[in-house]
Amino acid sequence: MASLPPLLCLVVLWVQGSSGQIVLTQTPESLAVSPGDQVTIKCKASSSLADSSSWSSYQQLAWYQQKPGQAPKLLIYGASTRQSGVPAWFSGSVSGTDFTLTISGVAAEDAGDYYCQQYFRLKWKDYLGSDLTLDGAQVWSLSPDNLSRTEAPSMAEVYQYRLAQKPVCAVQFGVTGTKVEIKRREDAAPTASIFPPSAEQLKGGSATAVCLVSGFYPSDAGVTWKMDGTSTSTGVLTSTVQQDAADNTYSKSSTLTIPASEYNSHNLYTCEVTHKTLKTPLVKSFKRTECTQ
Repeated sequence: MASLPPLLCLVVLWVQGSSGQIVLTQTPESLAVSPGDQVTIKCKASSSLADSSSWSSYQQLAWYQQKPGQAPKLLIYGASTRQSGVPAWFSGSVSGTDFTLTISGVAAEDAGDYYCQQYFRLKWKDYLGSDLTLDGAQVWSLSPDNLSRTEAPSMAEVYQYRLAQKPVCAVQFGVTGTKVEIKRREDAAPTASIFPPSAEQLKGGSATAVCLVSGFYPSDAGVTWKMDGTSTSTGVLTSTVQQDAADNTYSKSSTLTIPASEYNSHNLYTCEVTHKTLKTPLVKSFKRTECTQ
């Protein structure tokens, strides 16, 4: 899944002297659903996100939606409060340190990446000495010396303050996020092909084996490389998925690049593909000693 862009500093957290970092675990990594289905995304915090400085019932967790090429959009804050303008089929709930985002009756336009985010409220005083509260989930824009925010969703007035120093941006999102895909066809199992390095490349001192995976749906397919039965991630590069406009199936490629000396020290090279349509991994392999040099 694509990583979040620097624009996420638009969602600012002012965390001065905060204690140990809270870890968020979000599941699942991806979902393929049909229009009208209910989507449930989970986010578990390693410790309480309740705001102990004010309302103990206020949970400092927000949910965001991000579509390709766009900045993240705030959906839910305070664990269960919908941001203004967000459709009613989005809802949030919490039980202890377990948070849930539910999309009831998902529509095609709801496809995208979803992230949970921990944030903090920071209290400080303005130039006149009045107490102010910044809610990290409510920040709209940020530049080095000015920020805009809303105090609460029920308040129409937007406050703006100019600050003497550049704010600190410190957001904590779920590690992977959840990719929600709207189904465009029936599930399809992948096919795979494996190709050994060429003799010409080996003469140059390196070796690249290629595994091509195609024809699968939905888009979440895993690729694992093994050398003589032992998994390896060193030298592995896997592409993002590409979709075929004709039948909506996906394809991807994965390469294993290692020094020729290491390549010659192993014999069996295996590419294993996992997908929801497969009960056991799809395995493709070659033996170095059987390759034409």
